[in-house]
Amino acid sequence: MKSINELLLKIKNKKLLIIFPHPDDESIAAGGLILSAKRLGYEVTLLTLTKGGAGRININPKGRSLKEIRSAELEKASKILGIDNLIIKDFDDGKLKTRNGWNETVKENLLRIKPAVVVTYDPTGISGHPDHINLSVGVKRIVNEMLIARKTILFWVTLDGQSKNLVTSSVRRYLANANYELTMAYSIILSKLKAMFCHKSQRYDKLSEIILRMIITRKEWYHKVDMKKDYPYKYINFNI
Repeated sequence: MKSINELLLKIKNKKLLIIFPHPDDESIAAGGLILSAKRLGYEVTLLTLTKGGAGRININPKGRSLKEIRSAELEKASKILGIDNLIIKDFDDGKLKTRNGWNETVKENLLRIKPAVVVTYDPTGISGHPDHINLSVGVKRIVNEMLIARKTILFWVTLDGQSKNLVTSSVRRYLANANYELTMAYSIILSKLKAMFCHKSQRYDKLSEIILRMIITRKEWYHKVDMKKDYPYKYINFNI
């Protein structure tokens, strides 16, 4: 499998745009890549489309709304990851599939930043969350429509090996095949974990298993998108 670090090294336009729907996606899904890109001299912009207001809260809010809490958690995690430009929007959490105003925000930032590399979820969204899936499909379409695909590489976060067992069979069936991998130094793993733990308001299924596999494999996996290819995807029953 190819090394994503080796590819990033060769790129002259060192601008990376990370696009995710919710606070915490950045740390869990691509924290290692963000930290590695920063070490290679990249300017990293994170575009988070919602404030996670539909999520559940697992801490004492102390009078704050969930949106306020999760936005603050995201800001803290972004500092640990070294993100240069943090953009937090307030589109409706859980409704990106039916309310597509976020498309224009993605277009505006692609035009303004002109990134060499864009990263988002693969068509399963890893978890099967409809926001994740719709963003994956939409970002690929937007990049193609804007005719920037020849200058911009689109990567999807995916899984490989035993890590595929972390997701349900209905999700696993549509996972994009990993064709690039990131091998993380232990210092990067430590920083990624610190960023993940900033999102204290959330509770995650299989968190201990996720952390254990990350420490053992030291990997994140990505799929370099073939912009001419139609990728299968399916919305599944998902309890937001």
